[in-house]
Amino acid sequence: MHLIPLNKYLVVEPIEGIEEEKTNSTILLPDNVKLNDSPFTAVKIIRSSDYSELIRGSTIIVPTHVVDSCTFNNKTYHMVLESHVIGYLHEDDG
Repeated sequence: MHLIPLNKYLVVEPIEGIEEEKTNSTILLPDNVKLNDSPFTAVKIIRSSDYSELIRGSTIIVPTHVVDSCTFNNKTYHMVLESHVIGYLHEDDG
């Protein structure tokens, strides 16, 4: 079973960056909370709607706070709206 995105949503996979250094803190947070100081993050497009011009497998840049996660049948999906994409990474030929 796969999540088929509608209404300009993209199913994405977060791209793990350099592992963040953990520091001691006096604030207690749930284990599933990730702290990320970067306002932007790179994600890979896994699936898009039929009307999307974005290409599956592309690496796109989005604001970190707009990546939504939802879990169905013990599988977590990450989604972002196309309108939040600020660009994509492209390797130059030269």
